Amino acid sequence: MNWERVGTRLLIEKWWVAEGLDDDRGIIPKEGLSLSGDAGYGFKFGSVRLSPSAGLGYDAWEDRGAPAGWDSLRFLSWHVGAGLDYNQGYMSAGLLRPFTVNAVGGPDPRARYGFTIEGGIRIRTLTISLFYKSLGFQDPDAKLVQSGVFVGYAFQ
Repeated sequence: MNWERVGTRLLIEKWWVAEGLDDDRGIIPKEGLSLSGDAGYGFKFGSVRLSPSAGLGYDAWEDRGAPAGWDSLRFLSWHVGAGLDYNQGYMSAGLLRPFTVNAVGGPDPRARYGFTIEGGIRIRTLTISLFYKSLGFQDPDAKLVQSGVFVGYAFQ
């Protein structure tokens, strides 16, 4: 095994919703925390690099006082995906699935599959990209869709 092709990533994310829609009250969490890590291996084909990866994550969603029947959700999830790099540009996509869900203030919901997609540029150790992530549950309904700009730094 060529260890120079093995990559790892650790993500720490704190987020909150400034003001949700009235129709989504009790479905979309108001704030949350996400910790995840993954490992992958890069295959080179000329100037193109293909990197399959897999990992685990922990999330905590809060929605105190909403009528949905849950105050917070705590869950572990797994994810698998692949990335494609060419020169300084890259794109990645993956599948997400929560498991061991624990609801405080309501019944434990049934998890749904989610997905994520990201694309951007890497300039030396700096990464700038656009992302989209969708993750959710049913019975009771709870979901989160995130999109935005990601700025990251790679330690070398």
